[in-house]
Amino acid sequence: MNRRSFTGFTLDPDQLILGGIGLLFVLVGIGLLFIFGTKVTLECDRSRPPAGMCTLRTTSMFSSREYDFAIAELQRAVVDVSYGEDGDTYRVVLVTNSGNVALTGYYSSGSSAKEKAADQINAFLKYDSQQTVFVSLDDRIFSSIMAGLFSGIGALMLFFAVLKTIQFNQNREVEAVD
Repeated sequence: MNRRSFTGFTLDPDQLILGGIGLLFVLVGIGLLFIFGTKVTLECDRSRPPAGMCTLRTTSMFSSREYDFAIAELQRAVVDVSYGEDGDTYRVVLVTNSGNVALTGYYSSGSSAKEKAADQINAFLKYDSQQTVFVSLDDRIFSSIMAGLFSGIGALMLFFAVLKTIQFNQNREVEAVD
């Protein structure tokens, strides 16, 4: 076996690889929360001075930001599609006088929720009698589940790598006493 010992501590390359992969899984899980764990809300109110305003609020697990703009800036909402080999992904984009504003910085599966959100926004713009619109897209639950799976599997891999290393060292000490 190819093991190296440093003053009573033995490194097994197999356990080092298992622990490294486990750590990588934990980091990927945390990264998923940072990147995809967001809730986006768009709230427009025609009675809000001056002359009707919209607030686009993005809330992640660790931060929140708001962007206010006039309803008059908003032309329509569209569903942007990214075509891929593994399937299509979607996001809602607001078409404004200043350019396009994506509700999320990423594409995700599930076109129906995105189409429903775009339809709500477009109906609000079409019918002046509708005073408010509130649209919410929340990816926090799905990303939390995925992050939990990745981090949990990684933590288990790390745990078993350390446990096996400790057991190996205990067995080695027992052999040395005999």
